[in-house]
Amino acid sequence: MRLHTIFSIAVLCTVPMAALADGNTHMTGGHTPSAEAARVYIANLADGDTVTSPVTVVFGLQGMGVAPAGVERDHTGHHHLLIDR
Repeated sequence: MRLHTIFSIAVLCTVPMAALADGNTHMTGGHTPSAEAARVYIANLADGDTVTSPVTVVFGLQGMGVAPAGVERDHTGHHHLLIDR
């Protein structure tokens, strides 16, 4: 199985909600501050690696913390992992 990974931190990839009919509507999940040097990486695999099932993917994170989707706390976010088999 060839593993292609696409990941992002939710605080960097949000859907703009400014076009709502009522500008006073409050939406959660917006941008939260992150350290300029923050980075996310996969620690145990490289792009194009071939793996067999089961596979363990180890995320690394520097300069931020991990929080569940919907939690709005400075310097936190969450990962997304998509696998193309």
